[in-house]
Amino acid sequence: MNNPVIRFGVFSGLAATILFLGPLVVSPDSFLKPENMASGEVIGYTSMFLAMTLVYFGARAHRKEKGGNYSFGDGFKAGLLITVVSTVVFYLGNVLVYEVIKPGFLEEFMTFYRDYMVEQGMSEAELAQMDANSEIMSNGWIYAVVMASSTFLMGLVIALISGLKLKRTATA
Repeated sequence: MNNPVIRFGVFSGLAATILFLGPLVVSPDSFLKPENMASGEVIGYTSMFLAMTLVYFGARAHRKEKGGNYSFGDGFKAGLLITVVSTVVFYLGNVLVYEVIKPGFLEEFMTFYRDYMVEQGMSEAELAQMDANSEIMSNGWIYAVVMASSTFLMGLVIALISGLKLKRTATA
């Protein structure tokens, strides 16, 4: 695993999986408390973003390894590849948690979340839409795609920033 693109991609994916899903494995009941709903969402997406910052550091390591000229395209391509590897690892981590380690958690969570939204005064039309979506979102494979797409979008933005920030021309 000497290639920085693979190394940082795997580390980023593992970090996202552990930071985002680790608390679910350790303390699943904390996810089913109304007072934790808003903060849990903020913490979850923040942890995914922090893990995706490894995209920049991986692109920087790639630039160092390559030496010489390093164009926007080189940085963006390295960042994008790191993002893809990270996203695949994060997807597999989600599937592992939701389908193997904690099967049935998503159904329980969707039921709890619906009850919570009823208490918050959500309209009947909104509840009907939520019910239609909850069948899909209770599937661990589909939910993993949704969560992995979030990390992919974050990584894509960071890959663009990396390409812009890390470009350089060789000095004579």
